[in-house]
Amino acid sequence: MRVFIAIDVEPHILKGIGALQKELRGNLHQSRGIKWVRPELIHLTLKFLGEVGDDSICEVCEIVRHAAECHQAFSINVDGIGVFGRPARVLWMGTDTPVELAELQADIEMGLVEAGWPADRKKYSAHLTMARIKNTKAAIDVSKLVDGYEMAKIGSFFADSVCIYKSELTSDGPEYTLLSRTKLH
Repeated sequence: MRVFIAIDVEPHILKGIGALQKELRGNLHQSRGIKWVRPELIHLTLKFLGEVGDDSICEVCEIVRHAAECHQAFSINVDGIGVFGRPARVLWMGTDTPVELAELQADIEMGLVEAGWPADRKKYSAHLTMARIKNTKAAIDVSKLVDGYEMAKIGSFFADSVCIYKSELTSDGPEYTLLSRTKLH
C-alpha cells in the first residue's frame, strides 16, 4: 500500500485555502491541465514512503510513535504561495518551518533511515500542496498568477499529532485512510 506520514491541518485553515483556491481558479485564463487538491485532503507531509508492505506497517507506526513522543505540540503559520518545478508542476501554500517541525521531521527521517528506509535526497520543504499542474500552458498561467499572491496569509494552526495514512489513487482522485495517529506531548 502507498503510505505517507503527515500532520493534519485544522479546518479553519482548510477553509481559507479552499477560498484561495476558488479565487485563483477564477483568475486563471484556463483551468485545463490543473488538478486541484480538495481542501479536506490537504495535509503537511513529513515523509512520503511510497509502497509499504503490510508486514512493515507496524514498524513504521512504532518509529513514528517513538519520534512523536519526544516532541511537544507547536504552531505553524500558513502564508504565501509558490510553485515547484520549471515549468511549474506543483502549486503550494507555504508554511513556516518552526524548529519544532524541523526537529520532528528529522527525527522521523532518522528513525526510518536507521530501520533501512531510503533517505530523502532533497532537503525537507514544508508546504501544503494546492494543485498539480499537468501541462506547460497551465504551468505558464499559474506561474504568472503566483506573483500576485506571494504574500497571501491564511493564519496558523496547532500541530498536536502525527498521522500515518494509506493513499489509494482512484479516478476521482486520491482517498486517504488513517492508519495511525500519535499525539505530540
